Amino acid sequence: MNTFTSLFNIISSLGTIVFLVGSVALLLRCITKKENAISRFVTAHTIAVIFFSSLIATIGSLVYSLIIGFPPCDLCWYQRIFMYPVVLIAGYDVIKKKTTGYPYVMGLTVIGLFFALFHNFIYYTGVNPIPCSATASCTARYVFEFGFVTIPLMALSVFLFILLTLLTNPQKNPSPLAQQ
Repeated sequence: MNTFTSLFNIISSLGTIVFLVGSVALLLRCITKKENAISRFVTAHTIAVIFFSSLIATIGSLVYSLIIGFPPCDLCWYQRIFMYPVVLIAGYDVIKKKTTGYPYVMGLTVIGLFFALFHNFIYYTGVNPIPCSATASCTARYVFEFGFVTIPLMALSVFLFILLTLLTNPQKNPSPLAQQ
């Protein structure tokens, strides 16, 4: 493994940990109904947070496949199908200073999260009721940083963070979880 790949794995894994910590903070906000520094920031900048989170995930997936050369498995492709449009929708909302894309982002994120959960289930249990393609295995270990961060976990952390960001925004989201 070359130096660029090692460095990119570490940076991506640290980003995954940031998304996981952010998700825990947003979950705590949902459970306790008390604001914390992370939830205050996310609430104030929801659409920008969603845009940059999805952009980071998109760039990361493209670097892994196009520059580093890790072939995406079938489930990775499905997750990309649901992440890439989030960048465009959220980017449009950032530029227009609107939140009209929330329902679309919510739908894409929920479906993408389903695929990410399924991918993690397959990856960590080895139980695969649906075979992956012959070109790339859904359980291949390309990244394993800090003893737990993998590519499937990276995708799961971003989808979870985006979903919780949407659910915990009381000003712009009619979700019952966002209500005070």
